[in-house]
Amino acid sequence: MQCSRLIYLIFILALSLHAKETYTIGILSFRPAQVTLQEWEPLKVYLNNRLSNYHFEIRPLTQVELSVAVKAKDVDFILTNPASYIFFRENNLVKIPFATMLDLKNSQAMQEFGGVIFSRKDAKNINKLQDLRGKKIATVGTDSLGGYQMQAYELYKVGIDTIKDTELIFTEMPHDNTVYEVLHKNADVGFVRTSLLEQMEKEKKIDLQDLRIINPQTNSNFPFLLSTALYPEWPITSLLHVNNAVTTDLSAALLSMPDMRHLGLGGFSVAQDYESIRTILQTMHFPPFNEKNIFNFQFFVESYLLWIIVCGLVIFAMMSLVVSKLLQNNKKLKSHHKALTLFENIFQNTHEAIFIASPNTYILEINAAFTQITGYTKEEAIGKKINMLKSGKHDDAFYASMWLSLEQT
Repeated sequence: MQCSRLIYLIFILALSLHAKETYTIGILSFRPAQVTLQEWEPLKVYLNNRLSNYHFEIRPLTQVELSVAVKAKDVDFILTNPASYIFFRENNLVKIPFATMLDLKNSQAMQEFGGVIFSRKDAKNINKLQDLRGKKIATVGTDSLGGYQMQAYELYKVGIDTIKDTELIFTEMPHDNTVYEVLHKNADVGFVRTSLLEQMEKEKKIDLQDLRIINPQTNSNFPFLLSTALYPEWPITSLLHVNNAVTTDLSAALLSMPDMRHLGLGGFSVAQDYESIRTILQTMHFPPFNEKNIFNFQFFVESYLLWIIVCGLVIFAMMSLVVSKLLQNNKKLKSHHKALTLFENIFQNTHEAIFIASPNTYILEINAAFTQITGYTKEEAIGKKINMLKSGKHDDAFYASMWLSLEQT
């Protein structure tokens, strides 16, 4: 029996020694989650074959889901748009990037991307950026770099504030929703990232002939519809808790990837410079460079929920203690007030002459009977020494009797 237990323990120990460490790569998904999983499945297979000591998982996430996962450390690495990376970096949640994604489009590995501004072709009154003033604009959200911030920056340069001068319609992810919102005439204009329109036409979801590109840009090295400047593609970085050795291994694997264009992967290059993105965010006061320069409320609550609860309980306990003490003191004050009222009634209504004196024999208060018996009024008595009572207004026998009474009391 003991022998079989020992064998079992050895077997469990052997399994634990050979267990692979699992790491999750969170990928910002601007397409439906299943589409994103299919696109990145070859990378998962490659990494698990190349780095046999580890096991990697791919998790598509919306912007909100990614924010929650990062603060909860539910992911180890993130592949996200540059604005999202800068947001996390400025809030000290991730390390600097170790590689930049090459986006594969039409068999070309692209290092840059941009934003597209489009309307329906039958919208005859929308032809240039200035025409967007007062129009309804569909976007996945103001936190999307390629789906809002790049376009808002272009409009800013011609004097249009998208918040004040247009009506924004938020469709949320994926970007496909924005395109449909315009085609269904719920919005006049749409903002999406580059290559999406071509991809949707390839999937036979739309016909580009139905759309008009606003502020079209031409670039011989960029084969897609474009309305903004070009900016570096998505960075991949690690969260602070990830061991540097693991990051080094992953970086080496990504930068030495074989040609996998036939599998839909463009590969990775050394990390690009993201200062041009920082310029947009700072100029437009987008997070993390907004006025308060802090997380939005939802993110703050999610990030520090435990501390908020603990601090709330501590404050509640302290307030309860203070309230309890105040109630106790109030009860004592009422009791003292009742006693003082009773004493005041006795003091003023007794037929005996009473005075109150300080330790150094100065009279502080007298009652009505005192005045009646001694003849001294309050004005005459208060503040005087008690030896004033021997003033000659009465004979010696009276004072001898009074002092004897005081000493006995």
